Amino acid sequence: MAPRRLLGLVAVLVPAAAHASGVCENTGTTYGVPTLFAEATEAFAVPATLAWCEERDRGGVLDEVRGTIAFTELRDVHGKVLGVLSAARGKDAKRLEAAVGAFDKVATGKLASTLKARGYARIVPQGRTRAARCTVRAAWTSTRGTYHDGFPAGLLAVEVWAGKQRALRYEVGPAAEARRGDEKIVAHFLARRGAIALFVRRPTCAGPPPGYFGPDDPGDCYAVDEVSTTLLDAKTGDLARCFPSP
Repeated sequence: MAPRRLLGLVAVLVPAAAHASGVCENTGTTYGVPTLFAEATEAFAVPATLAWCEERDRGGVLDEVRGTIAFTELRDVHGKVLGVLSAARGKDAKRLEAAVGAFDKVATGKLASTLKARGYARIVPQGRTRAARCTVRAAWTSTRGTYHDGFPAGLLAVEVWAGKQRALRYEVGPAAEARRGDEKIVAHFLARRGAIALFVRRPTCAGPPPGYFGPDDPGDCYAVDEVSTTLLDAKTGDLARCFPSP
């Protein structure tokens, strides 16, 4: 069943991994699974890790130094980033600022209390509505001959089920077959609004695709996460059955 209406759908692409074949390739941002949501701002607290790499010239030979920086992105249901929190200091702070812009510095070990003070709480488990037991899950369709950035791809969708009946199917887009299983769907039920806040992580590949270095080359998939957030209300598809009548 196709959705009638989608509110505030915004796809946000994270920085892609490097495409070159050499020093300091395969860097970018990896997004984790949000477990906290703020009702007042309707935003997810999304854990993320920035991978960085810097070249070093050691006697005429290029070498690389790598590291990672943890941060939390506050992203609302319309795809807008409301802020970034991190305990990064010194050079890591400069690296993070160059990648994501200004961020709020949080003392080490104080992230959880900071998020709580800003109104972030545990996401409501799926199916805990009074009218129906609704669940949200990923659905993957393999399509022969479909490619995304040169890599074989399937089509990722989100399905909402009320008992044994599908209330909605929402097509997300192409995702890398090589990373099947890395997709992640997080849904937070907004009972008072009769809506579902949705976070989607769509796994893709960057890097040299199959055949790049010759017909027998299998390619090299550099993991790249593309994430989006949206708001589904009770008028979308048959979602009204997931929420109590006013």
